[in-house]
Amino acid sequence: MITGLCALIVFSPALGIRAYAKNSGNFTDAGVQPLAVTVTFYDDYDSRGWCWTTTSPVADPVVQLLPEGDEDWTAAETLAASTAVTDGAYYTHKAYKTDMQPGDYIYRVGDGTVWSDTGKIRIDDGADGFTFLYTTDPQDYDEVGFTQWANLVAKAYELYPDAAFMANGGDIVNDSHDALDHDMDQWIYAMDLPKAQLMNSVFVPAAGNHDSWATSFTDRFTIDYQGAVQTGGYYTFTYGDMFFAVLNTNESGAGIQAQAEWLSEQLAATDKTWKIVMQHKGLISTGDHSNESDVAAWREALLPVMARYKVDLMLQGHDHVYVRSKPYLYGESNGGYYNGRTPNMEETLITEYRDGEEITYSVEPSGTFYVTANYAGRKSYAPVDYDKTLIYPAINPYNGKAMSVEIKQQMFVSVRICGNTLEYNAYTFDGTNAELYDTYNVKKNTFLPVEELLKEAPAAGEVTVFDAEKIEEALDAYGELVPRAQDALSSEALAKIESYSELPLADYLAAYPVARAIAELGEAEASAEFSSALKQLKRLYADLTESQQALVSNYAEIAAAENSMIDIYAADAVTKMISRYRAGLDGLTIEEVRLAYAALTPVQQALVTGTEGLDLTIPAPAESQSPSSCNSSLSVVAAGVTGLVLLAILQRRREK
Repeated sequence: MITGLCALIVFSPALGIRAYAKNSGNFTDAGVQPLAVTVTFYDDYDSRGWCWTTTSPVADPVVQLLPEGDEDWTAAETLAASTAVTDGAYYTHKAYKTDMQPGDYIYRVGDGTVWSDTGKIRIDDGADGFTFLYTTDPQDYDEVGFTQWANLVAKAYELYPDAAFMANGGDIVNDSHDALDHDMDQWIYAMDLPKAQLMNSVFVPAAGNHDSWATSFTDRFTIDYQGAVQTGGYYTFTYGDMFFAVLNTNESGAGIQAQAEWLSEQLAATDKTWKIVMQHKGLISTGDHSNESDVAAWREALLPVMARYKVDLMLQGHDHVYVRSKPYLYGESNGGYYNGRTPNMEETLITEYRDGEEITYSVEPSGTFYVTANYAGRKSYAPVDYDKTLIYPAINPYNGKAMSVEIKQQMFVSVRICGNTLEYNAYTFDGTNAELYDTYNVKKNTFLPVEELLKEAPAAGEVTVFDAEKIEEALDAYGELVPRAQDALSSEALAKIESYSELPLADYLAAYPVARAIAELGEAEASAEFSSALKQLKRLYADLTESQQALVSNYAEIAAAENSMIDIYAADAVTKMISRYRAGLDGLTIEEVRLAYAALTPVQQALVTGTEGLDLTIPAPAESQSPSSCNSSLSVVAAGVTGLVLLAILQRRREK
């Protein structure tokens, strides 16, 4: 059953015919067989857009969708597709679905009878980290050239089978850029030959100048484009903790400014840690195009945006060279913002070990690095004489060369984002083997754990001995930060760091173990172990300096514990006396028990057990006995019993 059209049919330009003068006609006989199936993010990571081509009209084009593992297509969700016509011989069909639930799905596209191969998609929020692939400029014109592109795609996914998507920086085809020079067959080759990978992943395209004629780019991909779509489209999506924007550099003049303003709004609104922008024409590159006026206009508009909103990486194409720049400083500077033209010439590199292998990070580079990933087709150009006051290539860690190179091999890139790290690897491909050529790894926001430690720590004026280790941990963590990370801490956190410098932290740390041991002493008990623990604590306290002793604010608890021990011993002696009295031992009388009990303090009496059924009150004196003599007699007896009790206590201590 077809799902409601209002929710699922993508709106596309009004049905019309656009003539393609150079159509090769290689797919005329395909009829309604789906060709060049593309899967894109429609508006975010949990959406998908489908587009495919036929060379005959289709009455009811649809997408069918099932949870993976279920092969009953009669129960599939069916999405109706819209259709556009080009040259009266090529038909593109589009559908999309948003707000999909996490999980794995299978799909197929077709007319209800003739179907594409079955593809797979996975809806995942990327919260646990993810990898994506990047290529640019396949830009070929025949099956031979696009077969090389397809081989590159296959190798990239062989190395990274779980890649969440493949981004492409544009110039997907060679001949789709003006009214006299365009060929639909190139689009079919480009998307159909690597279908084994692209139908089972997501393709994230940017429009290149060779893709720019008469909506030929936007007709190929089902995406929620923003702004004008005549020469290409621009859009954003999120994945995990990453914001990703794709721009259309086929625009000029007011179109550049409109995208710069739109991008600023999008970047200002996102709360994602990592920000990546992709466009065809490179702002910081060394190919021949880098000196052209249209590139200069884009550079003028976007470099300040990259810096103000702290974009981490810009992916570029167009120049057919390999370039990776130094990071260009971003964020605030001298009461304003960096202008995007200042390279970070003093990166801090730290080498760590993971799974037994070294990995080197640039820690808090605090800037945007720019990549032109050579090409994925056959066209190779050499770097030119670029503006060396603006463009600063980075250094390859493997061969020590500046990263402005004509490599003359296809290339692809992997980008891994996980937590506060981004790991970038660039590979060359000779048609059979891929070889790691360049790497650059970034670790950012290393100050955030320290910020949290300091947020939980007290102000200097409120510090107690029990805060000593927490403050030491925060100070040690602060000391391990690189300078740029230290500077990134909030003013409140930095103020605490400054105030802690006035604390006698060494004294706090010396006193802390004693105070902690007292706090952990627990309930007093009549045992040799407890008595020994008290003695040990008193020795430790005695070893402290006077200033350190003053910090042990709970030392009075030792005296309280000693008093509790005396109470326990006294009560225990009377409890045993009662027990022996009940057993008829030692000739004890009730009067003696009463006197012993009366000699205890109320706290000690409350600890005596076995008193059930006994009247332990001392009776009033007989009438024949004067009160004074009676009281005197009782006092003597009570004193004697108390002494016996105390002797018993002392004896018990000796025995222990």
